[in-house]
Amino acid sequence: GLRNYGNTCFLNSTVQLLGVIPALVNLLTYTEVKSVFGSLYESFHRLILDLNDPNIKNVDAFPFVNNFYNELCSGVDSEGKKYWLTFEPGRQQDTAEFLMKLMDLLSSDSNIEDIFRSTLESKLTCSN
Repeated sequence: GLRNYGNTCFLNSTVQLLGVIPALVNLLTYTEVKSVFGSLYESFHRLILDLNDPNIKNVDAFPFVNNFYNELCSGVDSEGKKYWLTFEPGRQQDTAEFLMKLMDLLSSDSNIEDIFRSTLESKLTCSN
C-alpha cells in the first residue's frame, strides 16, 4: 500500500486504482522514461511500478505527491495558485478533481491520454 501523509487517502485510492489498469501498467512497464517527460511523469512511473512490485510492501508516494504539487503551481498566476493550493496537505480533497488534474498534467508529457481517451456528455431533458 501507499503511505498516507495526513490527508492523502484521496490521492492514494486514485493512484492504487490506476495502478491495476493493465494498459497503464504495461505502458509504464515497457516505456523508457525520458527526461523530456518531466519529473511528475517520472515519479508517477516509479510509483506505479513500485505498487506492482510484490517485493515492496509499503510504497513511499512522497516524491510523486511533491512533484504533483510543484507541477500544479508551475506557471500559474497568483489567483490560480490560490485555487490549486487547495490541494495542500491537511485540506479536504476531491478524488475526481485530483484524477482530472493528474490526467491533464500527465497527458501533456506522455502517451497516457491514449489509454484514457473519453468524452463526457451531459443531457438535460425536461418533462412537461
